[in-house]
Amino acid sequence: MRRVSIVSWLFNLAVASIWLFAKQLSFVALRTGRRLAGFGLAWVILTWANPTYAAILWSDLGATLVHDTGDGSDILGGAAKEDDSSTNTLYFKFHVDPLSDASTEEYFAAFELYEGDKERLGVGNALKAWAYSSFKADATGESDEGSDYIDLNSSKPEPSSPGTFLNYENPHRGIECTIVFKVQYVADGDDLVTVWLNPDLGPGATETAQPANLITKFKANASFNEIHLRHGGGGGGWIFSDMAIATSFSDFVAVSGN
Repeated sequence: MRRVSIVSWLFNLAVASIWLFAKQLSFVALRTGRRLAGFGLAWVILTWANPTYAAILWSDLGATLVHDTGDGSDILGGAAKEDDSSTNTLYFKFHVDPLSDASTEEYFAAFELYEGDKERLGVGNALKAWAYSSFKADATGESDEGSDYIDLNSSKPEPSSPGTFLNYENPHRGIECTIVFKVQYVADGDDLVTVWLNPDLGPGATETAQPANLITKFKANASFNEIHLRHGGGGGGWIFSDMAIATSFSDFVAVSGN
């Protein structure tokens, strides 16, 4: 059974407790006349401990082989959701070890957002694509091979012949990959999606410092209340691991010394 990481749950519980304590502290300070000191201390604590502070909302760090799943089933368990009224920004991360690859086409594999029984946004490898790609029920963007998916830009693209330029990377068995994508939710409109293929997540890395050649942007309906891991077609599937949803890119960046 999948569930929210106990570490993330304890962290969020601690943050919420500190936030409530800070509110009470501010109230007591006002009642006793220590306005300046009380407000100052409470402001510092609230700034650090507000529940909207960047945090991991859900994670599943274990490895899962996904093979011939059909629609698959929900792994999120109600830990997060966004709908067409949302204006939040969320970050998603997953790591893959592709047993199905360019040599086993046709196949598809994806970390896919679902809203009920409706497919919304899949990131992985689209059925008609060879490269790491995104596919969707309703999106706009550019694709090299079809209108129903978007190839993801890569800083390590496939070799090309003289006079041609490729910006995409095919999955290759034995070469693992980390994908991070951001969804900026737009109420009553297409959501803004940014995908990073193998971003730098080492100590000190930032969202703004990522190389432009590994970034893909497009618009899509990314509403969701479920996540499905899916595979169908040729090959042995994909192994998914290190999955998470957060409110900041920095939540995925390694801490120095770890």
